[in-house]
Amino acid sequence: LQDVAREKAGIIKEGTILICGERKPGPLEVILKEAERKGATVYLLGRDFGYGYADDLSFWGRKWRLQGLRLGLLGRHQGENAALALATLEVLKEKGFELTETDIRRGLEEVRWPGRLELFEGRPRVLLDGAHNPEGVESLCEALSEIPHRALHLIIGVMADKPWPEMLRKILPLTQRVIAFRPNNPRALDPRIIVEEVHALGLEAFEAQGAEEALRIAMESSDPEDLIVVAGSLFTVAEVREILSSVR
Repeated sequence: LQDVAREKAGIIKEGTILICGERKPGPLEVILKEAERKGATVYLLGRDFGYGYADDLSFWGRKWRLQGLRLGLLGRHQGENAALALATLEVLKEKGFELTETDIRRGLEEVRWPGRLELFEGRPRVLLDGAHNPEGVESLCEALSEIPHRALHLIIGVMADKPWPEMLRKILPLTQRVIAFRPNNPRALDPRIIVEEVHALGLEAFEAQGAEEALRIAMESSDPEDLIVVAGSLFTVAEVREILSSVR
């Protein structure tokens, strides 16, 4: 993690302001040392700004105090992302950018991120999320508690060089059925390998010949109150999203 932090800290410029949300001691130490070396001012999450997230978001900064903020994005982790954005806006406001509280509230409420916890309404509903590593799948699993549903049907396609077994282990306990297909990418994993892995764990799984068939299988085997989740790769999500956008 320290090596990754050292690489990321390369974006710090001489004498600038750094808004930092890192919490892990090792990576944070690397970032703070680099900021000190370059004479950058650091505003740190939990020290210089913070947030609370229940039904809505509250934010405190060095001067700002905002309550009752609504987020347009699903997922509890978006509270931290919003706090980082708000801390950045506070700095920009101090530097003369024209921002009103109405602008800020509307921006947070209307923000959309295609393919990231993106919900397509219908019966059943379809949730697209480009989670392609264990951390992303963990955030996806946490967000699923915010979406009422009966059974979950997973459409998945992954790249062979990703830690897909660990990704599966995180989401399969929430899943009733898996439909795997190979997204249009030379790095994509053979879906038969996923199907075999899921079968070995005692769950129902199917191989589909492409995104369209995967979506059809999921739709035909779902009840109206169920939820279809598409995940594993941004390539996977993009192919399914194109189909959904053309028919909904």
